[in-house]
Amino acid sequence: MDATSEFFENMSHKRHLPLLENLEGTVGFDITNGKKTDHLRVTIDHGDVEATNQTKDADCVVKADRVLFNDILLGEENVMAALLRGAVQIEGNPRYVVSLQRLLPSPSTSSNVKRGAAERNAR
Repeated sequence: MDATSEFFENMSHKRHLPLLENLEGTVGFDITNGKKTDHLRVTIDHGDVEATNQTKDADCVVKADRVLFNDILLGEENVMAALLRGAVQIEGNPRYVVSLQRLLPSPSTSSNVKRGAAERNAR
C-alpha cells in the first residue's frame, strides 16, 4: 500500500481532528496515476473528518500526480511549494488546502540536506 492509499484509508474511518475544528466543507482529491484518476472526497464538519471515493462536487479540489502526492505524504515534498510550481492544482477555495496542510508532514531538513549535497556532488 502506498502513502496515498494509506492516507485515505485512515481518513475513511470517521474521526475527529482538533486542528480542523474551525472548518466545514468538502475537499476533493483527484489523484492521477497514468491515465487513471482516483476521485476522493474528504468531508470536514468542525473537526469530524471522513473520506469517501466519490466524484461529487467539493468546495475545493486538489489535483496531483500520485507519485508527487506520495512524496507530499511522506514529507519528501511540500504541498505549498508544489502549488507554486504548478505541479499541484487547486480549484475552488484555497482555504481548505491551507488548513489541510497542517495534517501533512513537512519536508524533513535531513532529506533536503542530503538531496542538496547529492546535487552539488553531481556537478
